Amino acid sequence: MKSILVFLFLLQAIILNLVSRSRSEPLNSDIFRCRKDTGNFPSKGGYQQDLSKALKRLDDVVKLSYFKFNYYGNTLGGLLAAATCPAYIKAKACASCVNSTIPQLVQKCPQQKQALAWTRKCMVQYAPNATELYNMNWFIAHEASENKTKEVLGLKNALAKLADNDNLVYEAAMNTDGGRYAYGNEAYGLGLVVHMVMQCAHHDSLPSGDCRTCLLLVIGEMKSCCSRAIAAAVFNPRCFVRYAHTDFRTS
Repeated sequence: MKSILVFLFLLQAIILNLVSRSRSEPLNSDIFRCRKDTGNFPSKGGYQQDLSKALKRLDDVVKLSYFKFNYYGNTLGGLLAAATCPAYIKAKACASCVNSTIPQLVQKCPQQKQALAWTRKCMVQYAPNATELYNMNWFIAHEASENKTKEVLGLKNALAKLADNDNLVYEAAMNTDGGRYAYGNEAYGLGLVVHMVMQCAHHDSLPSGDCRTCLLLVIGEMKSCCSRAIAAAVFNPRCFVRYAHTDFRTS
């Protein structure tokens, strides 16, 4: 009888330890990227004026629109500003995020012709033209929790079931009405569940095949950068993948 009680006590301790570590997994970093190889613009001149107009139009569109996934602000000169919000973010939260992120992006990248900001609730970027805005290769970035799982193989297999069997990737790539977005979860270990979302930006102009290619690129990066992390997000200008052990869609 004592051996059974000891076993149950140890089992409970293991579960509580794993779950408590899973809950402590905030991903709160804001990431800014200023592209260097597209050059800078003069502090005074047409490009700066066009950028200000495009960002102002972007902010106005987000505030007025009920369409909460992708927004654009443009100018006659071709400069584009764009914002993407995760499909699980409410419209007001999306608008608030875009509004607060725009001035930060301008401050971080005051003269670059192209720049991008990533936060938990929105991605804001601008570029001199559509070709550069839609370029998924100029950078890839990630954020990972400092907490590492003790269920290494279990987490690896759970993530593989979500990302490698192509079900979620296919769903996101084909989900044109839902913002090129997909969600899934997978249980493993002693009562642990990992939640994953993936989404492509600019979905109204992005072919399904390009969305899939982008997601597979990001998933490949996630495998190399974020092994054992109990929460992580990887993104480039066209798509992102995020996972955690709490259902962050409702937080």
